[in-house]
Amino acid sequence: MEHFGIDISEKYGKIDWQTLLNNNDNLEFVMLRATYGLSGIDGQFFENTSNLSKTNLKIGAYHECFAQSIQEAINEAKYFLKVVKSQKISYPLAVKISNEFDIEMGKDFTSDILAAFCNVISENNYTPLIYLSKNMFEHVNFEKIKGIKIWACGVSNQLLDIFPYNNIAMLRFFDYKKIAGINQKANLDISYIDYPINNFSKGDNMAEADNFYTVKSGDTLQNLAEKILGNSADYKKIMELNNLTKAIIYPGQTIRIPSGNNQEITFYRVKPGDTLWRISTNFLGYGPRYNEIMAINNLSTDMIYPGQILKIPKK
Repeated sequence: MEHFGIDISEKYGKIDWQTLLNNNDNLEFVMLRATYGLSGIDGQFFENTSNLSKTNLKIGAYHECFAQSIQEAINEAKYFLKVVKSQKISYPLAVKISNEFDIEMGKDFTSDILAAFCNVISENNYTPLIYLSKNMFEHVNFEKIKGIKIWACGVSNQLLDIFPYNNIAMLRFFDYKKIAGINQKANLDISYIDYPINNFSKGDNMAEADNFYTVKSGDTLQNLAEKILGNSADYKKIMELNNLTKAIIYPGQTIRIPSGNNQEITFYRVKPGDTLWRISTNFLGYGPRYNEIMAINNLSTDMIYPGQILKIPKK
C-alpha cells in the first residue's frame, strides 16, 4: 500500500498547514529538514513541528550530513538526535549526504559514513533511513548498509523493480508540484511502509552495528584482533581499515572492525537493551539457542553489556 507525503525545508518559508490539509486529504506524512552538519538547524523546523503537532500528519525528519570521517558522522547523528528528540517523531530519521560531500573518497568511505550515522539512530531506538539520489546509487557499497531502508530520489515508480537495490522504503518524485498552502512547488513522496512500524525498536538493523566498535578502557588493537579475528598479529588489519598510522587507540574512540576470518561465525556488537535471548531470536531464529552464543563466547552467565562484541554461530 502506498502512503503519500511531502518533504519540507526552510526554503519553502512559512507553510499554511490548514490550507494544505483542506486541499490534500490524501497526505499522511511530512519529512522535515531538521539539521545539517554539527551545529546547523533548519530555520523553519521548530515552527513546522509546532504547527504539525496540531494535525494528524505523521512527522519524520532528515539531517544533511557533511561528515568526512566515521567519528564526525557519529557526532552529527548525536547532534541530530539532540535537536529532534523533543519532537513527536513517528516516521524515520533520515540522513542525506550533502552536495559538498567528497564522493571521490570512494564507495566504501561513503558507505561507512552512512552506516555509522544510522547505527547511532538505531541505537537510540529510532528507525534510520538513507536518502539517495539516483546519481548517488553508484557511489555506495550496498553490502555495507544492508538492512537499512532507502529513501530514493529521481527514480520513476515504474523503474523501481530494476533499480540496483531492492530495499527502497520511500520514493521522492523527481518532479515538483504546486501544493495549496505552500508558496512554491514542493517535493512529493511515497512511503511503501506504513510507519510507525516498530519504529522505536532496533528491528532489522541489529546486524548492521557489528562493523563499528567503541573503544573501552584497557582495549588495545592486539587484544581486539585476538578476540575478533582470532589472532593478535592481525591488528594491522584494523589499523589499515581505520587509516591508523600508529597502533594506539583511546577510550571513547569509534573504530571500524573487519569481519572475522571464520565464515561460520558472525560478530555482533551489543547495544543497549539487548539480551542473549533477543539476539538469539534475531540471528538464530530461536531464543532458547542463546546457550550456543554463551558457549562460543565462553560466557559463564547470561549477562551482556553494551559495546561487548559477541561471536554468533551460523544459523
